[in-house]
Amino acid sequence: MAPALESSFFAHQALLELEKGTGDPTSQLQEAARIIGADLSSSCNHGTGYTGVFQDAESNKKQKPSAPKEAWVLRWLMKKLKASSPQREELQTNYRLHTQTWILLRQLLERIPIKPLAFILNEHKFLQILKHSLADIMDASNASPERLGFQESLHSESSATIQGSPVSEALKRGQKRKRTENGLDSVEPQGAIRGSWIDTFCAVLKSVKTLVALGHEFSGVESASHSHLQLVLRGEPQTAAAILGQSFVLTRKVVEKWDKRFPELHAQLMRALSATLDIWRLSSERLCDATNLSSDNTFSSYCLSEALHLLMVLRQIGTEPAENTNVIQSLERIVVLHFVLPLRQSFYSIDPMKTMNTNDSPDPSVIKHVLKGVHSRWGGSNGRSNTELLPILLDVAVRAVPRDTFKRQVHEAPWLETLFVALSTIAGCPLFDEPSWSTSHKDIPVLENLFQVTIDRKSSLSIDTIRRYAVRFSGLVGGEAHQATEWSLISKLILTGVDVFLPNPGFDGMENLLSNLIDRITSFSLVSNIMPNETYGVIKTTIVIPLLRGFAAARAIGSFLDIWSDQLTSIEAARLIGRDIFYLFVWEDDDLAAALRPLVTDLFSENQTKDHLQVILSQHSFDDEENAPRHYADILLLDAIWEPRLQEGDSMLQGESLAQAFRIVSNLVLSKRQLAWRWRLWRLSQRFVDHHSSTPDDVSVDLSTTLLPKAIDVLQSFHNQEFPTNISRNDCLEAFEAFKFVVLVAGRKDFAEYNEYLNAIMPRIVPAFNQVTRFTGAAWDGRVDTMVSPQTVCVGYLVVLLATPLAVTRLTSENRGLLFNNLLTSVERFEYYISNPLSRQAVGSSLECQLLEIWQSFTSNEWLLETPAAVYDLVNTILHHLKEKKVPRHLSIASLLGVPTRLIPRHQRGMLLDFLQQTMLTGQLSCGEMCTDILTLMTRLADLPKSSAQITSDWEEPWKLSDAISIRKEDSSSTLLPFQSFRQLHKAIIGRILVSSDVQRSLYFQKTFDKVCATIQKYDSSNFDTMGFFMLVLSLGTLHTHQQHFDCNLKIETLNALREKVLNILISDLRSIEREMEKKSEPPDVNTLTGILNALEYFEDMVRSRKDARKAIRKVEELLDTMSYDPPTNRLVKRRLVSSYKPGKDFEKVLMKWLSLFPVDQLYDHDHQLFVRDIRHKLSTLSEKKLVRLVRQIRESGFAGQDAAHRLLLTGVAISCFEPIESPDTQASHELSSLFPSLSQCLIKTTAIESFSLATECLEMLLRNQSRSITQWNIDNILGTLSVVISAQGPKIAGGYAGVVYSRICHILSLVFGQYRKKLSGRFHLILPLMQRLLRLLFTPSPRLQKSSRSQFAPPPWVDNQTANSFLHKRSHATQYTRLLTALCDPTVSAVQRVQRSDSGLTDNTKKLKSIAGQHLQYLVMEYTGCQLRGQLAPELKAALMPGFYSVLDVMSKETMRGLNAAMDSSSRAVFKSLYDDYVRFGKWNNA
Repeated sequence: MAPALESSFFAHQALLELEKGTGDPTSQLQEAARIIGADLSSSCNHGTGYTGVFQDAESNKKQKPSAPKEAWVLRWLMKKLKASSPQREELQTNYRLHTQTWILLRQLLERIPIKPLAFILNEHKFLQILKHSLADIMDASNASPERLGFQESLHSESSATIQGSPVSEALKRGQKRKRTENGLDSVEPQGAIRGSWIDTFCAVLKSVKTLVALGHEFSGVESASHSHLQLVLRGEPQTAAAILGQSFVLTRKVVEKWDKRFPELHAQLMRALSATLDIWRLSSERLCDATNLSSDNTFSSYCLSEALHLLMVLRQIGTEPAENTNVIQSLERIVVLHFVLPLRQSFYSIDPMKTMNTNDSPDPSVIKHVLKGVHSRWGGSNGRSNTELLPILLDVAVRAVPRDTFKRQVHEAPWLETLFVALSTIAGCPLFDEPSWSTSHKDIPVLENLFQVTIDRKSSLSIDTIRRYAVRFSGLVGGEAHQATEWSLISKLILTGVDVFLPNPGFDGMENLLSNLIDRITSFSLVSNIMPNETYGVIKTTIVIPLLRGFAAARAIGSFLDIWSDQLTSIEAARLIGRDIFYLFVWEDDDLAAALRPLVTDLFSENQTKDHLQVILSQHSFDDEENAPRHYADILLLDAIWEPRLQEGDSMLQGESLAQAFRIVSNLVLSKRQLAWRWRLWRLSQRFVDHHSSTPDDVSVDLSTTLLPKAIDVLQSFHNQEFPTNISRNDCLEAFEAFKFVVLVAGRKDFAEYNEYLNAIMPRIVPAFNQVTRFTGAAWDGRVDTMVSPQTVCVGYLVVLLATPLAVTRLTSENRGLLFNNLLTSVERFEYYISNPLSRQAVGSSLECQLLEIWQSFTSNEWLLETPAAVYDLVNTILHHLKEKKVPRHLSIASLLGVPTRLIPRHQRGMLLDFLQQTMLTGQLSCGEMCTDILTLMTRLADLPKSSAQITSDWEEPWKLSDAISIRKEDSSSTLLPFQSFRQLHKAIIGRILVSSDVQRSLYFQKTFDKVCATIQKYDSSNFDTMGFFMLVLSLGTLHTHQQHFDCNLKIETLNALREKVLNILISDLRSIEREMEKKSEPPDVNTLTGILNALEYFEDMVRSRKDARKAIRKVEELLDTMSYDPPTNRLVKRRLVSSYKPGKDFEKVLMKWLSLFPVDQLYDHDHQLFVRDIRHKLSTLSEKKLVRLVRQIRESGFAGQDAAHRLLLTGVAISCFEPIESPDTQASHELSSLFPSLSQCLIKTTAIESFSLATECLEMLLRNQSRSITQWNIDNILGTLSVVISAQGPKIAGGYAGVVYSRICHILSLVFGQYRKKLSGRFHLILPLMQRLLRLLFTPSPRLQKSSRSQFAPPPWVDNQTANSFLHKRSHATQYTRLLTALCDPTVSAVQRVQRSDSGLTDNTKKLKSIAGQHLQYLVMEYTGCQLRGQLAPELKAALMPGFYSVLDVMSKETMRGLNAAMDSSSRAVFKSLYDDYVRFGKWNNA
C-alpha cells in the first residue's frame, strides 16, 4: 500500500485537485485511493471484505481516530454517485457501474468514525443513491445478458492489476494475477465496465453488508452511534422496497447464470443479500402503526413477484448450503409477514358463516373478496409471466399457518382452500362460471402444480371443490367432443381426494365422473397405435391403482371388481372382432393385480371378494363360447385374487369351491377352443400345486391325468415349430407358463410319476437354448408383456429352473448333463465379458449377457449348496468341455471356482486335479489371471482329504509343475503373479503329506532334501522366469519348519548351509536392484522384485541377524517411495521391512507410515491381515517398557485426523501384546489407565464407523484383559461418554451403521456390568440415563409427537433418519438390551464379591445389590411406559425385551411397585398394568 501524504498541506491540495478533477472515473478513483492510502486491488480479495468487519469487531468497538481525509473523499464520492448519469451514452463516466467505486466506499466505511459517517451518509441520502445505483445495474444487466465483462474479468490476464495502483512495478511483475476461487471479486479492466454488472452488484452488496454490520457491532455499546446508523438505513418504505426488489431481481439473474464450479461465489452472495433484508426491516418498522398496511402494500407492489421468483430459483438448486437455507427462510418470512398474513386476516374478517363451512366449496363472494385482496396487494398477479409463481405462493401460505393439531387443521382449512381457489382463478381455472373471471387461457400445468402442493403439504380440500375442478378442467365432462383428457390433472385430483370418483349419492354428478373416467381409460386402449409409455404409466400408477385403494378404503372393493370385470369384457370383445388394440392394457397389467392382494385384508373386503368369487364359480357358465369375453374377465380376476399362490390355510377358496375352480380351469385348458389367453389358464393352474402338495389324497384336484399331459403336449407342439419368425406372443406365454407349471409340480411332489413329465420334456427343450445366441433382442425383465420371442421363452425356462433347485435335483443325471452342456456351449463365446466389465456393461441389457448371468448363477456357491445333486453333473460337463479344448477357457475355470469343492466326489476331484496339472505341464498357459485361478482351484482340491491325484502323493510332481509355470514380463501387476497361489498349493500338498503314514512322510522329506541339494547347484542368482527357484525356496522353508520329521541321516547343518547360500543369492540380487534404481532412476522389474520379497519371507530368522539384508530392504523401500510403483509390491516391501526392523525412538512414526498404505476399510484383505500379523509379531518381541513407551507416543499423538483409524489399529495391536498386569502401581498399568479416557473420547468425536469400531475394540480388550489397570474414574468416564454417544451430541456416523454402533455400546456395557459390578456402587445416576436412552432407540417415534417432546427426546445423529431405524430395530439389539438388564438385576456371585468371603456374606451382598437395582430401575420401567405411549415397538422386539423387564420386576419390592404405580398417570398406569400382568403369568418366579 502506498504511504499516506505526510503533510496536511499537500493532502489539502490533493483533495482540492480531486474536487476539481474532470478525468475518467478510473483515474479519479485511483487518485482518491492514493490520497487516503488505500489499495483498491488488495481489497478485491474477498477475504478482506465484510467478513473482516466481524473478525475485528472487538477492535472496531473502540473509538476510531478522526479521519478528515477519508470524510472528505466520502463526500466527494457521494457527490459523484449522485451526479452519475444513467444514460447509456455516458456509461464511461458513470461511477455507479464501477466496481472500484464500491470497493473504495467499503474501505471508507471501515475507516471513518461512526458519527461523522452517519452524518455524511444521511446528508447525501445514501438509500436514494443505492436505489439509483441498483437501477443502473439492472439496466446494464438487461443490455448485457451474457455476462461478457464478467467472463472477461475471470479469464483476462490484462486485468491483473489496475493502472495507477500504488503497487510497485516489481511487485506487479512478480505477482501474476490469478482467478479468484469464487470469481466474486475479480478485478475489472480499465475504463468502462459495461457488461460486468455481476461484479459491480456483488461489490454493492458487500458495501451495504459492511454498513449494516457496523450497525450491529455498536448495538448496545454506543447507543448514540447505533441510532445514527439506524437513521441512515431507515428510509421511506417505497425506497427500501425498491432496493429490495432490485436486489432480488439481480440476485436471481446471478443465481441463474452462476458457474457451479465456484460454489463460494453463490454462498457469499447469499450472505451479502441479507443486508438488503435488514434495510427493509428497518424501513418497514418506521411507521409504528398497528397494521403496517402501508409497508405491506409497498412490499407487495415492489417485491412480491421478485421474492417469489428468487425463491423458486433457489429451491431448484440441487444442493442446499446453509446460506441458501437462511435466505429462503428470510424470503418466506417477509412474504408471509407482508402478504399472506394480511390476506388471511382479511379473510377471517368476513362473516364466519361464509368462511367456516368445510363441507362445500368456498362461497363465491368470499373468493371475490380474496381475489380483490390479492389484486390490490399484488399488482403483477394478473400477468401471464407470474402464474408460475402461484404454486410457490401457495406452498409458503400452507407452511405459514399452524396445523400441528386437528383443531388447527380444521380452523385453517377454509382459508387455505379459498386461497387455493383464488390462485387457480388467477391461473385461468376458476371454480365457478363468473364473467369477470373468464379468460381465454387455461394454465392447466399451474393448476396441477397447485394440487401437487396440497398433496405434498397434506392440505385438504373439500370434496365439492375437487369435484368442480374435475368437472370443469379434467376433460371428463364437457360438451366439446374433441376436448383432450388431462390425465396428469386427473391423477392429482385422485391423490388429493379419491372420494370424488367413488359412487357417492350425496353429490350430483359423481357417478358420471367415475363412469366417464372408466370409459376414457378403456377407450384409450382401443386406439390402434402405440401407446406412449409416459401416459400409460400415469394412468396405471397414479390413476387406476390409487382408485383401487380408494375403493378398498371405502369398503367398496366389490364395486371395483365389477368395474374391472366389465372393462376386461369390453377389451376382449374388441379383440375378438378384430380391433387392432394394445396387447396388454392397464386392466390386464400384473401390477394392478399385485396391488389388489394386500388390500383384501380386512373383513369387509375379504367377504366382498369371496362373494365375487362365488358369483364367478356358481353363476357363470364357461361352456358357452359366445361368452368368451366374460370368461376372459373371470379368469383374469381369479388369477388376480389368488396372487400369490395359495398357501396352506388360505381361506379364500376351500372345499367344493376349490374343486369347482379346478374343473373350470382344467376344462378350459383341455378344450379345443381357440383361446388367445390360454397362457393365463396355465398360470392360474399353478395356484393348485400347493393345495395338491398339502392334500395328496384329494381326488378333486388331479394333476397327473389332466393338466400335466396337456402341458407336455403344449411344449412339444411349441418346440416342433423350429422357432418360426411369426410365432405369436400368446404361444410364447403359453409355453412358458406350461413349463413353469411342470417345474412347480416336480419341485413339490417327490413322486416318480410327476418327475417323469419334467424329464420327458427336457430333451426337447434344452437344444433350443442355442437359439438364444442368434437373437439380439433386449434382456427379459420378468414381465409377461416382454415375453415376445421363443428366445425369451428359453431364458424364462432357465430362470424358472434356477428359482426351483429342487426340480433340478429331481432331473435324471442325463438330463442335468444335457442342460448344463447346452447352456455352457451357448455361453462360452461370451467368456470375454467375464474378464472385461466394461464390455459386459455395454451389452448388459441383451439376452446373450442375461444367458451368461444365468450360467454364473447356476455355478454359484449358494445355488449349488441348495442343489448338491447337480454338482457331479456340472463338474463333469465342465471337465468334458475342458478336455475338448486345447487351451482351457477362462469361463470354465471361473465356473469351477464357484463350485463347493467339498461336494465334488473324491474320484472326480482326483480326475480334475490331474487334468489341471497336465494342462499346466503343457506350458500353453502363460502366467496371468488364468494361471492364478487354476492354481487356486488346484489348492482347494488338494486341500481336501483322501485325494487320489498324483500331485498330492508324488514328490516330483510339484517340481515339474513349478518348472512349467512361466512368468511373462508383461505382467506388470503383482496381483497377476502366481507366487501367493503357488505357495498356498504347496502348503496344501504338505498338509496332505503330514497326515500320511510315517514311512511316506519320511520318504517324501528325504526325496525333497535330495532334490534341493541337487537343484541349488544350478543357481548363482535368482531366476523368476519360472517358479522353479521359488519352489526351491518353499522346499527349504518346509524342511526347516518340519525338522522333527527328519531321520538321522539328514544333517541339520547342511540344511542351514543351503539356506544361507540361497539367502546370499537373494540379498545380492536385491542389492543389484538397488544399484539399478539409483543409476537409472527407473522402477525395477515387478516380477523379480516381487519374487525376491516373497522368497525372503522364509528367511526371516536369518534376516534379523543380517545387517546387510536389513539395509538393502530399507534402501529399496526408500527408493520406491520416490516413484510411482505397483501398490501390492510396495506393501510387500513394507512387510519385509517390518519383519526385519529393530524398534527405535521413531518406531511409532515408522509403523504409522507403513500402516497408511493399507486402507482401514479393507481390514479383511489378505495383504492387510498379513501386515498386521507381522506388526503384532514384531511388537510381541518388545519388552513391557518399550511397549509402554510406544503406547504413550500413540496416545500423545491423539486419535483425531485422517490417520485416526490407523492409530487406533496400532493401539489395539499394542494392547494385545501386553500380558495381564497384576499390580496397579506399575508404569504399564498407569499408562493403560491413561489410555482409556483417550479412547473413550474418540467415540464422541469420530465420524467414521471404522474408527468407532476400532476404539470400542481397544476398550473391550482393556476391560476384558487388564482389569487391574481400570480405575473407578475409568468406569465413570466410560459411562458418561456412552451417554453422550447416544445423545443428540453423539458422533455423526452414517445411519446405515446404527445397528453396529448400538451393538458396540452394548458389548462395552456388558463387560462393565459383568466384570466391574463392585465399581458401580453409587453410580446408578450414570447408568439410568444411559439405559433409558438405549431403550428409546428401540422404539419408532410416533409422527404425531409434539415438537417439545421431539426436542426433549432428540435421537443421536447416527439414528436421525428412517434408514438408521431399519438397521436398528432388530431382535438381536433387543436381546442385547435384555442381557444388560439381567446383568444389572441378577449379578453373578463372582462379580459381587471376592471368593475368600463367607457364603453368607456373598448372599447378603447379592441381595443388597439386587435391592438397590430395584429401587433405581423403577424409573426405567416408567420410561418403558412412556416409550410405549410416545412410539411403537415391533412385536419381535417386545418379545425379546420382556425377559429383561421381568428381571427388573423381580428385584422391585411391593412398596416400590406401589409407589411407581401411584406416580404414573392413567395412560402409563394402563401400560404398566399390562406389563405386570404378563410378568405374573409368564415371568414371575414361582417359589412353590
